[in-house]
Amino acid sequence: MKFYQTALTLLVSFNMLVACSDDDWKDDVSALQKPVPSGIVMLGDAGGTVVKGNTFQLRFRVNPSGVSLTGDDVKLDVQSSETYLLKVSDESASLQTRASYVESSDCYELVSVEPEKNDAGETLDGQWVATVQTKGEGNYRNVADLHLVVDYTDAAGRVQEVSSPAVPVEIIPTVDEGLDFGYSGVQTFRSSDGSVNPYYLFCYVNTYEAPSGEEWHYSWDYVNRVQVERPETVMAVDTTMFYDKHYVTVTPDDLSSKWQPLDSGEAKMASDTASVRLVDVGGTEKTLRLPLTYAPSAITLDIELPASEINAAFDAGTKVYDCDLSGALRECGFTEDVLSRLLRFSVSPVVHISARELPARAKLNGLDKDNFSPVLSFTFWRKVTPGFVSEEGKFYIDLAVGSVPQGVDSELLYPIVMRINLNISVTD
Repeated sequence: MKFYQTALTLLVSFNMLVACSDDDWKDDVSALQKPVPSGIVMLGDAGGTVVKGNTFQLRFRVNPSGVSLTGDDVKLDVQSSETYLLKVSDESASLQTRASYVESSDCYELVSVEPEKNDAGETLDGQWVATVQTKGEGNYRNVADLHLVVDYTDAAGRVQEVSSPAVPVEIIPTVDEGLDFGYSGVQTFRSSDGSVNPYYLFCYVNTYEAPSGEEWHYSWDYVNRVQVERPETVMAVDTTMFYDKHYVTVTPDDLSSKWQPLDSGEAKMASDTASVRLVDVGGTEKTLRLPLTYAPSAITLDIELPASEINAAFDAGTKVYDCDLSGALRECGFTEDVLSRLLRFSVSPVVHISARELPARAKLNGLDKDNFSPVLSFTFWRKVTPGFVSEEGKFYIDLAVGSVPQGVDSELLYPIVMRINLNISVTD
């Protein structure tokens, strides 16, 4: 009896062992038959230039086509990342603070991986679309090589990786970051030839610098739309110079009631606004409410020189007498920051004084970019006599402000060409 029980027990145990081994064998065969990724092929024109804050897509195929894939199986690997930061114009200032370098750059984030579909909505076997979001704070440009990496588990249970070829990508600043506007706070209404002086809006591209010292410049070609909404007081808008000479102009209608009092000498200042809008290749915008502030092309200032004060100072060894013109010119729109928005400009004041009639030479000072406070300084070489009155039109200042756009071979443009007539009298 014990013999039969023992034999039965051995038979059952053997059958269970055979059954278990058979299941394991089937699992092993299934794992070996399951296709695993052997390579990643990038499709189409992968990579390129993208505006910061936008997304872009990478189309790819995983070989062989029967590989089972989920979004969690795909990672983004960033290599050869280099960031260019805005280079400030002031030589005494430093570049933006640089973040420490990390290989998985925080400029890029893989946000989704989905099967690619054709126009009919049918899934394309083995083809996928990865969507990458550009990120990052600050005004910067980044270049990097991106690799898509697919994780899979082999038959032995080990996690393996297969990587795509490098995809070169460039992140550029938005138009609002990469380009600056420049304009004079006031312009004279007439040019030196008597024509209406168009209001100049200069467009300056910014410079960026890598840790290696290599520089990169934003390009006007990244702007694909330039729009100026002109008010009724404006006769013409010209944006054709934007891509070549890098400025646009807004020309007033001198027959408009807005400008006629200024042009006839009845008003000291007149102004209007024009809306300017730039749109870059990524769809981001830069806008400006451009103030069109005009002053007369010629004004007259009365200058009184007190003989007693000048002569007393002369006896004390002080031969210089200053006349502050900032208040008078402020009435014409020449505020302290009138030149602060301009780059690449020069101020040329020429003072015409008849030394035979007034024993002095004169110079116009205080024409600083960030503090326009003009002062007419007289230097006397002898004492003055009360009663002198200058002849009309004989004493004057020619004030010119010229600016050169960033375009190659651009000509010097003159937002301001003003004749300041001086009626000088020497009082007691």
